[in-house]
Amino acid sequence: MMKLEEYSIEEIKKGYRLHEADYFECLECGEIFEVGEIFEINGRFFEAGRAVKHHMHQHGNRLGALIEGNEKYNTLTENQIQLLHLIDSGLSDKEISKQQAISTSTIRSQKFSFREKAKQAKLYLAFYETIFENEKEKTDPLIGIHETATQVDERYHITESERT
Repeated sequence: MMKLEEYSIEEIKKGYRLHEADYFECLECGEIFEVGEIFEINGRFFEAGRAVKHHMHQHGNRLGALIEGNEKYNTLTENQIQLLHLIDSGLSDKEISKQQAISTSTIRSQKFSFREKAKQAKLYLAFYETIFENEKEKTDPLIGIHETATQVDERYHITESERT
């Protein structure tokens, strides 16, 4: 499972990352596509950038991978997930309402709610990046993790000055 904190939003959406113009890495399976190399896919030959895109297509629907692959951070209900899949499939509000036996105004209301969540997330990222963007530049060393720690995660990224 990919670690969300290591990737940009664009990389998470695409499902792959370009590492310093040297190689592309699939975030789902870890396959590497080295720049300058030619890859054969279904009897056709592609350079690395196109090959990774074809590879991602073979993984299937990216929305499904995002929703089902990050349960820890996904706060959507089953109904919201189903609605997102239907919206992603290209169905109109009227078609979705008929299929789900709900009103079109309910669908429009939920779409509005999704847009509001996106705005909240953008604002939160702006807050977070403003506060912590210089964190990596600090020369204050991190404190060591104690021997009895059983679940090591970002909560242990504490500097000496933060501990006091």
